[in-house]
Amino acid sequence: MDEADLLGDRIAIMAGGELQCCGSSFFLKKKYGAGYHLVMDKSPQCDPEKVTTLLRKYISNIEVHSCIGSELTYLLAESQSYIFETMLRELEQHSYHLGINSYGISLTTLEEVFMKVGADHGQEEIYNAKSDEKELNGNAPTAVDIIEFKSPTPTTSSLVLLQNQITAMSLKKILSTMRSWVLLLIQIFMPVIFLAIAIVVARQQNNVGNLPALLLDTSTFDNPVTLVENSNGSSSYSETYRNIVGSAYEAVPSIEEEILNLTARTPVTVRRRYIGGLSISNISNKSQLIDGWPQLTTYFNNDPYHTPAITLGLTLNTMYRTVANCSECSMKFRNAPMPYLPETQAVVR
Repeated sequence: MDEADLLGDRIAIMAGGELQCCGSSFFLKKKYGAGYHLVMDKSPQCDPEKVTTLLRKYISNIEVHSCIGSELTYLLAESQSYIFETMLRELEQHSYHLGINSYGISLTTLEEVFMKVGADHGQEEIYNAKSDEKELNGNAPTAVDIIEFKSPTPTTSSLVLLQNQITAMSLKKILSTMRSWVLLLIQIFMPVIFLAIAIVVARQQNNVGNLPALLLDTSTFDNPVTLVENSNGSSSYSETYRNIVGSAYEAVPSIEEEILNLTARTPVTVRRRYIGGLSISNISNKSQLIDGWPQLTTYFNNDPYHTPAITLGLTLNTMYRTVANCSECSMKFRNAPMPYLPETQAVVR
């Protein structure tokens, strides 16, 4: 019954194989219901007689419908709904002294409507049976008189049944759409309206500028780390590199061994923070010099964006400042997208 009450647009009740009533849930409750239920949660100190006396000030013929455990119930007629507000206000004011913890009013349930319709049909059958008995003048009907032989009801085949189900669902959808045609119009036209607004706004945006250039340095990363492998005699390069990268500087004996060890322990940290490194050869070892200059090897992590250009820029700035002996000199590297072609700007506009 709860499912029928919540989901059914029209509810039909049958009793004795006959249709007794049909209508919406609210209609059936109004027609066959007993009105409203005033349900109270009473404390052990509550006296139902005192509660009834208070309610009789507004409804003279009110009686206790049920008093089971801590629940006290009264039936209220629908015609008396105009005095509910005043009555409940006074009940609220005296609820503490009457021993009432809480209360509420609810409409007749659909299950009560079903029971009432079934009971009315049962009484009607009893009345009809007595009338038939009087008409027979004491002659009891025989089995031949009351048995009617009927042919079995033909069953519906699967294809016909499927067709009937599709037809029924289509009719239900059509009726539901006809009842809420405003919602149907909203579902159809609202997307079209929003699409038209978006097109108009996009057409009015005539300022199609080129994409800005991105400065390539370590500031684009969150807490980056750059490793430096420095051999003896090349401290000027390592100090210059330290001044350029700042807190991202970390000196290690061997970059390759350090990266392998860190990757084995915390691979996620290596991928996110360790963007690259610089290896500086020993200037005292002539085999590691190129035309008298130390050999600088740049390492980069290929997972983050732009790390090859950033680490190479750090190495070039280190060489530039060291050779030129200029701590303020620097080279800046940017990733500048190509400007839009006139044809592209015309299409966007």
